[in-house]
Amino acid sequence: MARRRFRYDKATDSMVEIPLEDHYSDAPEVQGDLPPFRSPLDGSIVRGRKEYREHMRQHGVVPFESGSEKVGPKGRTPEDRKAMREFIWEKVDRVNQGHKARD
Repeated sequence: MARRRFRYDKATDSMVEIPLEDHYSDAPEVQGDLPPFRSPLDGSIVRGRKEYREHMRQHGVVPFESGSEKVGPKGRTPEDRKAMREFIWEKVDRVNQGHKARD
């Protein structure tokens, strides 16, 4: 089943599907530099991403930011995920049919 996105349209009082190609952009993402911080490893001041990478390499450690951890599956099988996805889209379609019926 293909991925789909919807947005509420006030003018028609209904959910309108948004084509996925409208969401993606070819423009590069720009990420800001890190603010200076005191290293918990040796107490030195680290300024920017380049110094951060160098600092990590010097101390033989790898950075850990929240969200970068590797998390295994949460006990759901691919069949469970597929069934849940189908259940959700069935509900979305039912809601959309209800909005169309009122028009």
